[in-house]
Amino acid sequence: MKYRKRRTTAVAMACLLGILTLAPAADAWGYTPWTKNNGSYVSSDGTTISGVVARGVDVSHWQQSIDWNAVSRNDIQFAMLGTRYNNSADPYFGVNANNAFQAGIHVGAYLYSYATTTAMAKQEAEFVLNLIKDYPISYPVVFDVEDASLANLSGAQLAEIINTFCKTIEDAGYYPMVYSSDAWLTGKIDMSRVKYDVWTSRFDGRPSYSRASMWQATNAGSVPGINGYVDINFAYKDFSSAIPAKTWRCINGKWYYYNNYQPQRNCWINDGHDWYFMQNDGTQLKGWMNQGNDYYYLKDETGQMVTGWMQLNNRWYYFGSDGRMARNWVQVQNKWYYLQADGTMATGWMRDGNTYYYLKSDGSMTTGWRQIDNAWYYFKPDNGQMARGWVQADNKWYYLGDDGKMLTGWMQLNGIYYYLHTDGRMLTGWLNDGTNQYYMDPSGGNMSVGWKQIDGKWYYFNNTGHMQKAGSILTAAATI
Repeated sequence: MKYRKRRTTAVAMACLLGILTLAPAADAWGYTPWTKNNGSYVSSDGTTISGVVARGVDVSHWQQSIDWNAVSRNDIQFAMLGTRYNNSADPYFGVNANNAFQAGIHVGAYLYSYATTTAMAKQEAEFVLNLIKDYPISYPVVFDVEDASLANLSGAQLAEIINTFCKTIEDAGYYPMVYSSDAWLTGKIDMSRVKYDVWTSRFDGRPSYSRASMWQATNAGSVPGINGYVDINFAYKDFSSAIPAKTWRCINGKWYYYNNYQPQRNCWINDGHDWYFMQNDGTQLKGWMNQGNDYYYLKDETGQMVTGWMQLNNRWYYFGSDGRMARNWVQVQNKWYYLQADGTMATGWMRDGNTYYYLKSDGSMTTGWRQIDNAWYYFKPDNGQMARGWVQADNKWYYLGDDGKMLTGWMQLNGIYYYLHTDGRMLTGWLNDGTNQYYMDPSGGNMSVGWKQIDGKWYYFNNTGHMQKAGSILTAAATI
């Protein structure tokens, strides 16, 4: 392609001087070559070209500014863009890639190679990748093998160099292809060693190489929107299924995501499995991310947005289905947890205003009975709040002090005595403490005093609740 571009420059200069006309002449049948006639393309000899999927051009810095909207209106579906000029990035690559894509044209890239070793080929591939990663590439990335510096290499050496470049491009997630002349493909390169698609060039007739996916048919074509002659190419393969519009690519160990072929930047993306956040440079964000008042965590290894539980620095955090770090109460699989202001999961005692809760070692909220530091507490089943005062559990009554601890033994409340068993349950009915007998009212548990009819019999209990016997009761009766 290097020689052709010099020729193109010379032709363009001649046109400026009025020596040449740029419009391709019609052939003997009245057809303009390399354009479509009745649904088929016409070659320079007037015959039709069968099997064509798309018509395209290849351009570089030699064409300077291009009106890609005009190009797209004139039966051009793809453009192959040169990537290197004067040992640096082609200064027109970026603007051509973006403008061609915006005009609805598929964009591919090629590198005119000087590589005589596999190491040089790999370096050239890495150069191309570092350039094209920021642009919407939807067509193959091509290794142009034709320079005179490669002429003394054997067919096997050329194949090895081609494979090195193409494998590097393929490993990064792009679609590689090799370009060369029909003569080199059929007589110089050992193509039995090359598995990649081929772009061939021949201007004086149909190519002899029969397995090409693309043919560069002329370097003297004309397309409105491009100044001067331009290379016309025909694709025989539909690359839309081979080159996905949505895909990951890995370049220099960094991952990039493309949607509609365009690199995604400063936005959330979903690759069909997980969420990621792509930074301004197009790479994945990893670790903590803050958006407004919300925090997210992206896995350190893969950049995937975390959902559910995650342990970081020996502390547990919970991230909702939308990835937001949870704070306050959160219910997970029918259990309640409390996440503090910094997102860390609370354990042990937790106070919310004047209400106390207890979080187990796994963070889940305690309900029902729990022994803590040799004392028993009761946490309400419906909300986990620490109970105080009377509480009924399993049809039994218990009393919890102001500090939440379960009481046992005798208890006076508002001048009324109650007796709480060693397991905390309020006693009703007869009570014998080994010395005295008491009767605790079945309806309320309060200690009986004075006369009390029990099972049809009358008993008398003094003001300390002791049941009186024989003479004691007669004395009391006499008093009455």
